[in-house]
Amino acid sequence: MSIPSTQYAGLSDDVYKDRAVGRRAPGQEEIVTLEGQRYAVLEHVNNKSTGYQGTIYRREGSGEIVVAHRGTEGAANDILTDATMVTSRTNPQAADALALTKHALGYAKEFGKEEGRTPEVTVTGHSLGGALAQVSAHHYALKGETFNAYGAASLSYRIPEGGNSVINHVMASDPVSAASPHFGQVRMYAKPDEIVTLSDAGYSNSKANFLIPDYPLVAAGGSLGAHKLGNFLGEHSALRDPNARPLAEQNKRMIDEYRSDIDGLRTGTTILTRSARGLGQDAIDAIRGPLAPGE
Repeated sequence: MSIPSTQYAGLSDDVYKDRAVGRRAPGQEEIVTLEGQRYAVLEHVNNKSTGYQGTIYRREGSGEIVVAHRGTEGAANDILTDATMVTSRTNPQAADALALTKHALGYAKEFGKEEGRTPEVTVTGHSLGGALAQVSAHHYALKGETFNAYGAASLSYRIPEGGNSVINHVMASDPVSAASPHFGQVRMYAKPDEIVTLSDAGYSNSKANFLIPDYPLVAAGGSLGAHKLGNFLGEHSALRDPNARPLAEQNKRMIDEYRSDIDGLRTGTTILTRSARGLGQDAIDAIRGPLAPGE
């Protein structure tokens, strides 16, 4: 991938814009400019029944194709999808995301025939869109980058945790990205106010921190701003801040404890709300193990 992380963040932001639905005729593509780099909009999808929206872009020059999946906007369908990922371990928008990603691979094949070189297809997204990016990256063995994504490895698609196919950029105190394990590597960023929030909720870097009561829901409630995509945009982006990753590393113990607590709360909620049939299927999937990317 030659696309900078800052431009993936920009595309994850641009996909929130409402566009005309459908495939663009040659020469009729809208142009999106990020940091002086031009991207042409090839196609936009809006499925009102599921709430899914996504856009396919092509980078001028390299010809790379990026599928950006839109994240949660507060609409009823999005909220239902978020809840379903926790309670039923499924994502009602996954089929739409996979279909659009398949379209992108089709574009790449067409361009390959015309130009003699098949361009790389990658994926991106924020929040719910990041989860869809992880799902589609795993399904089609693609690379990509996400921002404060809900991790797809806890969903019922037998997606493994870890690997290097996807780079998942997360803010330290973001409760959404903390709630579920990720497909791909996780890059942690922290701002000073996040460390203060975690500290005020009882988290510390002390080896004896298990003796200190902590309050994950208090920390999560005070960290809703950390989930915003704006943390990765503009001049003050965590991606540009030379201190953001070192600060996260310096406070790794307290951050890991907080994120583990949030993941534990999500796991408990899943178990309590899962049907007997669902729990049975979970047990079978655990025995079968995860699927390799592209399977």
